Amino acid sequence: MDSEILQYFPQRIASALAEVSGGDIREIRLRTGRPAALVHSKGIFYLLPSGGSSPDGAKAIVVTAEDIRRVFDSVCRYSIHSHTAQIASCFITVSGGHRAGICGTAVTNGGRLETVRDISGINFRIARQCFGAADRIMRDVMKSKPKSVLICGEPASGKTTVLRDLCRQLGAKYPVSLIDERCEIAACVRGRPINDVGINTDVFSGFSKPDGINAALRVMSPKFIVCDEIGTNDDIAAIESAFGCGVNIAATVHGGSPMDIFRRKNIRKLVKMGVFEYSAFVKNCSVEKIVNIGEYYEKHRNNSDSDNVCNDRGGNG
Repeated sequence: MDSEILQYFPQRIASALAEVSGGDIREIRLRTGRPAALVHSKGIFYLLPSGGSSPDGAKAIVVTAEDIRRVFDSVCRYSIHSHTAQIASCFITVSGGHRAGICGTAVTNGGRLETVRDISGINFRIARQCFGAADRIMRDVMKSKPKSVLICGEPASGKTTVLRDLCRQLGAKYPVSLIDERCEIAACVRGRPINDVGINTDVFSGFSKPDGINAALRVMSPKFIVCDEIGTNDDIAAIESAFGCGVNIAATVHGGSPMDIFRRKNIRKLVKMGVFEYSAFVKNCSVEKIVNIGEYYEKHRNNSDSDNVCNDRGGNG
């Protein structure tokens, strides 16, 4: 287990994690009063005090409210006030690009989520650089000329991992602007990317996607703009602007099939405009299939344009 991750956990949990063998852990889930869980490709296992793991949680480490408090304080670097915006988004990105998702009780003001209190669960999603994860996209989509591509998959399928490698490979050939809104793709520390995102890649770290895209268009003349989890009205407007300037887009969106994509009105709009030519569908951090999404839309447009099928809330999905 990466020592950089262990620093955020209480000693008894960190010591057990340090003894866990294998590098396939994707998530570390802590819930008050429940066994500490490890998620990897083979399923969910529970952390034993000795450092082993078991599918049976009966003998696992039980997470206490104090454990949760200490982890939360640690990921906030003991300055909760300076992380207010991230807490309101229910995640905090830590060094290395790892993301600590949080759940608890919402504190709202005028219907708007301001923060989260009484934290009851923390989910560490382990960021990893998987060199070659985007090889199939580069081979099958980018072989003749650069094209826009939408990377799709269910939650925790590895979309960001594939996007990170695609950014690295594109950035070896073209000027790329990476809009790293959650600071988990490049994982910049003091402005320097920890992950390899390409020698010609300029990183807009912590920018919202609309602000980052518009800034990149003004000052960096990118051939590609790369961003994660698009979907809001503002995202779509900024991508339309980039497309109008002749810039290619590589982005991710939740969805396990073409029809999942078309159920979201905003994403369907971009496909209809011709912004995205191809969709790559990801599972277990691997590209399973690539679909010419424009041709698919034309073939199924009667079903795709149905208001009953395509109900979109305009969020990140």
